[in-house]
Amino acid sequence: MQQVQRTAFVPQAGTVERAQLAAFIRYCAVKTGHSFGDYADFERFAVRDFRRFWRMLAEWSRLPVEGALEPVCIGDTCEEREVLSSAAPQLRREPA
Repeated sequence: MQQVQRTAFVPQAGTVERAQLAAFIRYCAVKTGHSFGDYADFERFAVRDFRRFWRMLAEWSRLPVEGALEPVCIGDTCEEREVLSSAAPQLRREPA
């Protein structure tokens, strides 16, 4: 028996365009010079060029970090990869 998939929710186009993920994808498109056709295209980029993806996420997010962002990743496989290891332990909170 074939199952029919039903969409539970479809956001309005304006809502999607204002989302932080959409803004980050646009930022990456400008930085890379590549127009991502859809989310799957962006996801393939993030997996294929993961070091560049994580560097751009760190830049775009403007997280307050102390320490170097480089190397942005250590290791080549998911099982052994460390992301933002030089900066992440020194993430600091801004005073409230």
